[in-house]
Amino acid sequence: MLNPPFHDDERVRRLIEDVVSGINLRALFDALKDSRDYQQILGACYILTRLGKHLWQKQHHEARKKFIERAVHLLEQMLAPDSDFISQYPDQVPSAQSLWDELKNLHFNLIDSLKVGIVSDVHADLNGLNQALRVFEQQKVDLIVCAGDIVEKGKEGDAVVRIIQDRRIPCVQGNHDEQASGNQKWFRENADTNLESVRERLLTQETLDYLEQLPFSLRFNWLGYRVLLVHATINSNWDYLGAQHKIETFKAVARQSEADIIIHGHTHQALQAEFVAVRFYNPGAVSVLEARSSGTCAILQLPTFDFRVFNIATGNEQLPTNRTHDNRVTTYK
Repeated sequence: MLNPPFHDDERVRRLIEDVVSGINLRALFDALKDSRDYQQILGACYILTRLGKHLWQKQHHEARKKFIERAVHLLEQMLAPDSDFISQYPDQVPSAQSLWDELKNLHFNLIDSLKVGIVSDVHADLNGLNQALRVFEQQKVDLIVCAGDIVEKGKEGDAVVRIIQDRRIPCVQGNHDEQASGNQKWFRENADTNLESVRERLLTQETLDYLEQLPFSLRFNWLGYRVLLVHATINSNWDYLGAQHKIETFKAVARQSEADIIIHGHTHQALQAEFVAVRFYNPGAVSVLEARSSGTCAILQLPTFDFRVFNIATGNEQLPTNRTHDNRVTTYK
């Protein structure tokens, strides 16, 4: 793991003062543009994370934004699947990923608007996920998040997981992701693995390891808004928050959330709602393997809270229906 010598607060402050007062950080990053000195790149990116948290004044806003964008680009190159950094320095990959996450979050608080692509309930539907990603590319989103349930039901779980990993899409663990290891163990012990219908649903150990380490929830700070990403609710991967559920359930979740925005899935139907000054956004299900599934993805625009739901097969926007002013719930058909 990277262990930069900047943990002591006083040393951090002195280092930042040196940078602000004289060291040409832009020249450093220009020199690193084609560098293979990965330790030096990681060290420079670490300095930027400290700059992002300490002595920057408002007049340095644009400079900081450019530095962070450059650092994010460097780290994305290092973390690309075909990068020799990953093969040569596997022990440094977690540090690089952590720095990338931190710098991306800093960047999201330096820009004026943010367009977030949201997917959920992919259920091993590779074609559906690729269609959603094409929608996001056409709409030019700034980032993508996933509300879980990326495997089971469909046949291409390994391929779906590889895309989520390769694109570094923040993802939480859904109920099907949570139970995948147990289900796979049962399949291998009890099902006839000579049958193609069984083999095509088997997942690699690498995929299962990834699913097991997915977090139950993730928190972000986007443009000053506290964002909570979960699969179902803030306490369970199995409970539902849908248009047919009690308003008091939404209110209870909102009060416990310590968030301004909750992004969730699980119901397979797109929805937006607002209770107790907390906004709920559900993109529906990417997968169309069940009749109840919407075959949709969504885009959330901040700071306007514009929430748009797209049919992934056509790329067309779906208009809201069943709008009820008193309940402040909007569903999409």
